[in-house]
Amino acid sequence: MISQKPEQSNEVVIVANEFWNIFKFRKDLINTLISCQKTIILAGKYDGHESFFLKDSRITCINLHITARSTRLIPNLKVFYGIYLLFKSYPRATFLMYTIKPVIFGAMISRAFNPNNILLNITGLGTAFLNNWLSKFIKYLYRFCIHKNSKIIIQNKEDELFFKKICKNNKRIFLIPGSGINKNKFNPVRYPSTDDGFRFLMISRIIKDKGINEFISAARIVKKSYPNTTFKLVGGFPEGSISDLNFSDIQPFINDGSIDYLGHMDLDKILEEINNCHCFVLPSYREGTSRAIMEACLLERPILTSDVPGCNNLVIHKHNGLLVNSRSTLDLAEKMKEIMFYNIDKLSALGKNGRNHVVLNFSNEVVIPKYIELIG
Repeated sequence: MISQKPEQSNEVVIVANEFWNIFKFRKDLINTLISCQKTIILAGKYDGHESFFLKDSRITCINLHITARSTRLIPNLKVFYGIYLLFKSYPRATFLMYTIKPVIFGAMISRAFNPNNILLNITGLGTAFLNNWLSKFIKYLYRFCIHKNSKIIIQNKEDELFFKKICKNNKRIFLIPGSGINKNKFNPVRYPSTDDGFRFLMISRIIKDKGINEFISAARIVKKSYPNTTFKLVGGFPEGSISDLNFSDIQPFINDGSIDYLGHMDLDKILEEINNCHCFVLPSYREGTSRAIMEACLLERPILTSDVPGCNNLVIHKHNGLLVNSRSTLDLAEKMKEIMFYNIDKLSALGKNGRNHVVLNFSNEVVIPKYIELIG
């Protein structure tokens, strides 16, 4: 039996797979909610980033033992029960659910609790929608779980069209372009000289769906003709991904000089690497709204990225970078060769266009007020 709606409180519960996700993508929203006198409860897997929030007495942190890509029954039942306890403990709260398991489990559980306000944030349909049978299964779950009291937040137009097809009430679907980004933390420096060779940079998790193999293969093609060109790769290896790469998969290309692998880096070092590069590359198969591209745009670097959802909303072809055919090593290599021969003035202009595009369409000033309005 569905319970009656309780009166809404000023509590906001934010749930994601890991505290890294909350820290990197939701921190500015959380600070704004606190300034609006909201009581904040954060839930996700403790990974070290919870320490930033535990220092703040206005925030409650809860450890959910989520393994994002695990398909094992018992661990997922434990996650389901943990999210159930959140709804039971905070029956009057507004819930913001991020990442696929919290979104689906939260939607299922909320059918019983009938909360006043649950926001299901679809931050990209992700790897599952690149797999045919898994895509069908996830579509079924979304269709079954999402109910009349859910508000669905979408980050790009392609994902919006998908949810409009499976949801009966399209008035509950809201397009918000990304999670916001603080433009003041990204201060561009002068575009570097290319006299010592052209430097490409890719920053992402080291998984196939980010286009890692295409980046490495394109690097090998380009370096045959232009050996002075540098290809840097930054990012860590996530555990348990169905599309994982291991260090042993990329080690031969490090050893032969095709790429420079720099591993996982903190934000300050990442910004330094972006400032030192001539072009940022992300040949991803699909995104929600790519944070890495936004960061590179705010630092005024031209972008090479795939013509896919979550990337092609951030890059306008030949305005702030070049769009590449998805999964095409040859097209990526050709676009690399093309952009290498742009003069400094043109490269710098592409970078400035990118910053303006992100500031006007994806910055905190644009995104966060839309969240505050939905939260109420």
